[in-house]
Amino acid sequence: MQRASNTAGVFVMIDTQLEQQLQGFSALQSLFEADFDVRRLFTAEDALEAGEYGRLTVEALRNDPAAGQLFEERWVLPELNLSSLLQLPEGSFGRVYAEMLVGNGFDPDYVIQIAPVEGDDDLSYFKRLWRTTHDFHHIATGLGTDPRGEVALQAFLMGQLPIPFSVVVVSMGLLRTSVAQPDRIPALVDAISDAFRRGRHSPQLLLAQRWDHFWALPVAEVRQQLQIAD
Repeated sequence: MQRASNTAGVFVMIDTQLEQQLQGFSALQSLFEADFDVRRLFTAEDALEAGEYGRLTVEALRNDPAAGQLFEERWVLPELNLSSLLQLPEGSFGRVYAEMLVGNGFDPDYVIQIAPVEGDDDLSYFKRLWRTTHDFHHIATGLGTDPRGEVALQAFLMGQLPIPFSVVVVSMGLLRTSVAQPDRIPALVDAISDAFRRGRHSPQLLLAQRWDHFWALPVAEVRQQLQIAD
């Protein structure tokens, strides 16, 4: 009887993880809708990273020396002063970021406000790191924040490190576009292929950077320091 009870418990756990993953897939579909709400992206991340995906993500990052150091230190982005960033030289990384926030009507802490992360375990730290630095990835790579740009950015990250969430976003992008907008598949495939190639040839992980070190540098110099491929 005990064995049967243990087996039932395993199936319940599997069913729960599957349900969470299906919720994540559902939330990701909104990425390709006109009224996309970035909170759905974080909802998808929470659902998809809850089980084995989360473990694999943390394991992959901890195996990278630079990213592993961030995990050990629990490095967090220092508090941002929007006014100070806007005073930086035109074209500098910090100013470009501040102008992007102002242009979209965002507060520097908007991500944590709309998608707070509780806890200090490795997975919680990864979520906090990814959410607070995600916008910098767009600036560093030059990839847009529209749906195609978001998918391309995940392809870039996938080229650097096969994080499950990035793989799922790229796969969902292809599936959703093939069903809803098949005429856009060639352009999306080109964007994914190019971004993946660039990621493969950009040796410094975007997820392993201390972005506040780059505030005063021109964006082009940041890309050069990070060896981001063209």
